[in-house]
Amino acid sequence: MFFNKELIFQKKLKLFTLLFVQKPKTKQILLGLKKRGFGANRLNGFGGKIEDKETIRGATLREFIEESGLCPSNKDNDLIKRAVLYFEFLDQSETIFEVHVYSIFDFDDKIEVTEVLNGDNNLETEFEETDSSIVKNIEWIGKLEETEEMKPEWFSYDKVPFDSMWPDDKHWFPYLLGYPKEKQNKYFRGHFIFTDFDTIKSFKLEKISEENKHLLHSLVLPEEEI
Repeated sequence: MFFNKELIFQKKLKLFTLLFVQKPKTKQILLGLKKRGFGANRLNGFGGKIEDKETIRGATLREFIEESGLCPSNKDNDLIKRAVLYFEFLDQSETIFEVHVYSIFDFDDKIEVTEVLNGDNNLETEFEETDSSIVKNIEWIGKLEETEEMKPEWFSYDKVPFDSMWPDDKHWFPYLLGYPKEKQNKYFRGHFIFTDFDTIKSFKLEKISEENKHLLHSLVLPEEEI
């Protein structure tokens, strides 16, 4: 039932993206209050639909820029693919949402994101064995601000307001927030079946090893780079 390609391909697949900015040193995550459209009045990551002829990474960046006012200066190289999540809603039984989840890790220890960030390189010892490609301070272009679609806000890892979020988030956020300190949480996938927008009927989550990260490929765009 879960992750079954034959069953999934019997329905219409819609592609979406989600991006989270995480500060591992200060253990903070940037969320946004959705102001309109699907998921309105819920806190979530930044993302949306993938347009025709658009890559998944390209759509992820575009949505983040539009919804937050920020752009990482290194663009693609700062995005780390984390997961693919499938969502079925029984009241929309002909459609499955395929959601691609990315993180940007900013090791700058400031709480506020200003117009341009250039922090020091004094990284804590707990990240010594972390992949060096992500242990860096992100240089941001733009300014974090409320937009027509989202109202951004920083939250501590231990104070993520799950009551104001989608009900599935509390199940997979431990994986999202666990990396990079816990290497085994770098990649994961999930399949959630909802009876309605507030109730999960069943779900399955699993961690994905480096050797099996091909499982994070899109079923719609299988050639897309992870």
